[in-house]
Amino acid sequence: MSERSNERSRWAQARYERGIYKLTRQGEQPRYRVIYRVRGLGQRSKTFRALKEARDFQAAIRDPEKQTRLRLLNQGNVPLEDYFKLYVENGLKLNTLRPSTAERYSGILRLYVRGSEIGRRPVAELTVSEVEAWLTSLVDRGVGQHTVAKAHSTLRAVLGKAQREGKVLINPAVIKMKAPNERPPFFLTEEQVEAIAREIDDRYRTLVDLLAYTGLRIGEASALVVDDFDPLNGLLHVKGNSPEVAGVKHHHGTKTGKERVVTMPAFLCEELAEHIETYGIREADGSVDRGAFLFTTAEGKQVRQGNWRRRHFQAACKHVGVTRIRDGEVEVPRVHDLRHTAASLAAKAGYSLHEVKEMLGHASIKMTSDRYLHLFPVQRQELAEKLGLLAQQARDGLGKVIRLTDTSKEPDDTDETA
Repeated sequence: MSERSNERSRWAQARYERGIYKLTRQGEQPRYRVIYRVRGLGQRSKTFRALKEARDFQAAIRDPEKQTRLRLLNQGNVPLEDYFKLYVENGLKLNTLRPSTAERYSGILRLYVRGSEIGRRPVAELTVSEVEAWLTSLVDRGVGQHTVAKAHSTLRAVLGKAQREGKVLINPAVIKMKAPNERPPFFLTEEQVEAIAREIDDRYRTLVDLLAYTGLRIGEASALVVDDFDPLNGLLHVKGNSPEVAGVKHHHGTKTGKERVVTMPAFLCEELAEHIETYGIREADGSVDRGAFLFTTAEGKQVRQGNWRRRHFQAACKHVGVTRIRDGEVEVPRVHDLRHTAASLAAKAGYSLHEVKEMLGHASIKMTSDRYLHLFPVQRQELAEKLGLLAQQARDGLGKVIRLTDTSKEPDDTDETA
């Protein structure tokens, strides 16, 4: 008898209602087993921790369409950890997952799914209660709330594919969780940006300014080549992204899949032209290689954001004292905080919310509004005052019109014309 059979034999089973049996064992919460038949597969059973889940499942399998789909559930008798692994591997082969996403999913599989109780469970038999128990176990282990949230969203994506394939009737990972507390953005002042740029290695001064005044992502900036810079028109063509995954650089399109053009201030254009002249990779004839990366290391290689963040950017931040206290600890800015800073400085300079959206390359104005609307209070107040002025002018003008066309004095009906 298998280990699983031994486990089941220790539970006492009694009929609870038609098609549902109650399982009891001393010191354990009761469970509920649904017994059902599927044409072509014979008798089947599925056990739930909650009676409502058992009843809902029983109601679902009575639907003829669901019966057809249940035949596909036999394909779902693969352990979650194995299906999870196939999901990531196929996602990479079919380009439905970016390398950075696949690496994150693989980490969740390795650290939290493989070898766990839920990882050994067949995909088709997973329940909402088991997913909740798994998430609770992560919290009990001291896993951070952001990591738990990512683990949950990843499992939901994996089981969503299993549902589309007919391997599960419902996605048991579709459950509501409280959103984790987001780390508040670190908005730097223009003086702080200047202090960091002056402190950092001269080779990277322009990179700091570019991130702080255009809002490019570090992956986008590291993917730029010299030919992407149009000095005559002061434009920068953002065509791709180069994230770093486990120390390896990858190259693909921008995060939204769309190229964009960023208009730069004059000082930054001059600084970028000087940077290219000083640090640009040269051809054999001494001319600048227009296809070479715009920002490179001292060895002439592409900038790797992990090394650059630790060795250069955050080291410069600490040296000039650009830090803050959060939760009782000293915190230095992340490189991504320069992107937040760009939004803040643009708002201060008078950019509209839509113009910030275009500069940052957000997919929708809602994304920009959700993150940065609070940066525009002065603009909103000024616009509200202008709106009020329009209303007042309309009222004043309408009053004059009424007075000019006053018809309150009607002609006397008794008057007669000769």
